[in-house]
Amino acid sequence: MLAQSDPGHATAYQDQAIDLLGRALELWKLRGSGPSEVQYIKVESAFDESLRARPEFQALIKPDQ
Repeated sequence: MLAQSDPGHATAYQDQAIDLLGRALELWKLRGSGPSEVQYIKVESAFDESLRARPEFQALIKPDQ
């Protein structure tokens, strides 16, 4: 992940990742069917602990998604 290899820009890269994940969830909800994007996000190994710990990330994967 870019945030790991470029610590000086880690927050900006994480912000972009969170924005893109949010958009993916919006599109998934609009479709109204298909595999759960929330579950995919929860198990994706590319997301490190610093990203997963952010409140914005946690809000994406909260149970009522």
